[in-house]
Amino acid sequence: MKYQPYMTVFAHSTNIRVLLAMMHNLKAHDDSPKHMVPPAVFMAFTIEGFLNTLGSERIPGWEELERMPWKTKISLLHSFVGASPDWSRPPLQFAKSIFKIRDHLAHGKPETTRGPRFDERHDAIEYAHGHTFEPKWYSELSKAWVNEAYRNLTHLLGYLSELHGFHYEYHLMSAIGGIDDIE
Repeated sequence: MKYQPYMTVFAHSTNIRVLLAMMHNLKAHDDSPKHMVPPAVFMAFTIEGFLNTLGSERIPGWEELERMPWKTKISLLHSFVGASPDWSRPPLQFAKSIFKIRDHLAHGKPETTRGPRFDERHDAIEYAHGHTFEPKWYSELSKAWVNEAYRNLTHLLGYLSELHGFHYEYHLMSAIGGIDDIE
């Protein structure tokens, strides 16, 4: 008889560790949206990774489905247990909002942002030189928003875990291992 140790590492756990480091590092940064984008993106990565973890654990043939859009994955995970997703309420409402931000970054198109109107051209020029023009979705990102988003992320992952009969904090598991007996 031979014995072989093994470890199955959950891909989403890497995203969670990186996200937790980002959340910790936010304390050292100002409240500028540019510091809030990386955690927002990693929240979307974490959700998608966790959807693939759940799908591969629960749905036979998931490897054929894992390239589907995130929303389809959530719908499949619901239908597999005889449930219907409610996109109008938390926590699925949060998933829509975080992927909307990710989509702005990954698939964005030029957006025109306008300042106030001025009677004098030189006033408009002075205003333009003194202000940064950012899309509304971007300018709304703040430390408070990221902290609330992290709470919503935790709620979403817990909800999805329980939907499939796992513990609420199943998403915090990083790996499962053991020893195989080989004849």
